Amino acid sequence: MKLQHYVPIGLMTLWRYLLILSISGISTLVQADVFVTPSFYNFGDTAVNSSSAAKSFGAANQSLNNVTFKQINAYAHVGTIKPVDALGTPTTVYTSTDFVIISDSCSNQTYGSTAFDEPNCFVEVTFEPTTLGDKEASLIILYDELGTPNTYVVPLNGVSVELPE
Repeated sequence: MKLQHYVPIGLMTLWRYLLILSISGISTLVQADVFVTPSFYNFGDTAVNSSSAAKSFGAANQSLNNVTFKQINAYAHVGTIKPVDALGTPTTVYTSTDFVIISDSCSNQTYGSTAFDEPNCFVEVTFEPTTLGDKEASLIILYDELGTPNTYVVPLNGVSVELPE
């Protein structure tokens, strides 16, 4: 059984490539189709029934082909139900009411490859918890390359706390 690690290499212009290292010493350079930065985000503590500062996520097409960003949603994790299966296929999902997309310049747009890893478009998300406790969701980016549907998942989390008195 091989253990693989995905490690970004080089300067920002090389982030599109991931070096796959295996125990056997075989290395392969692969290119990701879409890159979203940040690739995960923790909103930290936010008072219940209030809103965090908005976080901007930049999406970049790093393939040699055009990519169409079809739809972007924030889906809640409900118990052990996750918004996508192990292959990245959307499952039964629940729209998150705690993580809110406040702006989206990506959905229904087609972009060519970007130079220097500059994002093609942006999505802004806020954490607006309505009940106390730890919250998890995923920013799900559905995109299409050469007629093939793909999914990019950005984990989101935050903690809803009591308002200080």
